[in-house]
Amino acid sequence: MGFQQLEGGRASIFDRTLPRALVLRLFAMALAGLYCYILNFSYQHIESSLFGYIGFHYNPPPTEFLWLGYALAILPIAWLPMQPTRPSDIAVLLLYSMFLVPVCFFPFHALKTAPAEMLPLILWTWLSFVSLSLVCGSSNWKIKQPEVRDALLIGLLFSLTIGVSFFIAALNGFQVSLSFGDIYERRLAARDAVPTGGLVGYITSLLAFSFAPLSLAIGFSRKNYALIFAGLFAVVCIFSFSGTKSSILTPLLILILFTFAKQRSRFGTLNWLAGFSVFVTFSSLVWTQIQNPALSAAFTNRLIVSRGISLAHFWDVYRDRPIYMGDSTLASVLSIPPAPAKTYAVGAIYGFSEQDNYNASIWASAYANFGYVGIVIAGVAAGIVLKLYNALSVSGDRIVTCAMAGMLAMVWSDASFEGSLVTHGLVFTLPYLFLLKAQTHENQGDAVG
Repeated sequence: MGFQQLEGGRASIFDRTLPRALVLRLFAMALAGLYCYILNFSYQHIESSLFGYIGFHYNPPPTEFLWLGYALAILPIAWLPMQPTRPSDIAVLLLYSMFLVPVCFFPFHALKTAPAEMLPLILWTWLSFVSLSLVCGSSNWKIKQPEVRDALLIGLLFSLTIGVSFFIAALNGFQVSLSFGDIYERRLAARDAVPTGGLVGYITSLLAFSFAPLSLAIGFSRKNYALIFAGLFAVVCIFSFSGTKSSILTPLLILILFTFAKQRSRFGTLNWLAGFSVFVTFSSLVWTQIQNPALSAAFTNRLIVSRGISLAHFWDVYRDRPIYMGDSTLASVLSIPPAPAKTYAVGAIYGFSEQDNYNASIWASAYANFGYVGIVIAGVAAGIVLKLYNALSVSGDRIVTCAMAGMLAMVWSDASFEGSLVTHGLVFTLPYLFLLKAQTHENQGDAVG
């Protein structure tokens, strides 16, 4: 009798089904592990071979550091939102898949420095991402938005986007070029025509990172074909003039972010991880089967792998000589001795040439300025800005704000925090989103959370 009760007790325990939320969470963690494996496989067999000449080496670390990378990369899935609805959710998922995961592995490969010496860089960056996600996950701020006529805001954005696009087209002699064959020549010519830090440079960046994405996001959200045309026209003008590959991908990126924000699926994070795994796998197959590096160069390398490598390269150059914002526009105001631009200093060592402007994420830039503490400060500052996006999405246009938060995450993977404020358009985007109201109640969805 007692044995039967014991057996029955065991049966009742093992027959219980796990909560659906826990099952989804565990499945997402397994999928994250698969994504890590696919990304490491791609780097070992493709990116390290194609881009080894610019520091993308393959130096496998001891096994314990590889397993540590898996642990650090998978653990955040335990608390990240499974059903992304807020702008910060979209941005954090992008930063996780495009920045944190490669940082957990590739710095060990890129440099011949002892892994134990590099470990603090990875741990401080992981702590910074955790800080960012926790700041974003707290309750929303309440912001009362003023009443402004929608037609006035749409007309202002359309006029600015078309007007600045014509200005950029005039600098280019109204030549249209969608070729990828001469993009570096066009980029150098644009740099000569538009000095770094000049007014024209700021206007060009505002068009690329604020006016055009906003036009496309609002155009898709409200089926406003005039704004969609303005955004596409701006992208063509920018790419023809400067040859920046990221600009030509802006319409596709905004469309993906818009679709993902509108979907509001309970499987959002699962779909996200599965999508990245499929794209990395597909870009790998394109190279291994038909020897075409285009997808690997444009997607896996440009959008994912380079983020981890870039942080390692900035750490290598500035680990013994931080510049404390010496290259900042605020240096003279703060009485800081001026220093050469860190992006060019790293580019001279690890870029294509001594004139290469090497991309720096907010974390890489913060480390070059303030060391390890700067990495955490960058994460907290980014979290505060994303909380502001969350607040604006409650009474504003949630879908547009989500798309622009995703765009901001892309910017932060390539530019300093200070640069994102002015050069990359936050100075215009935030006030504009503050004034923009939702067109219908449907846009609000699950914004409150």
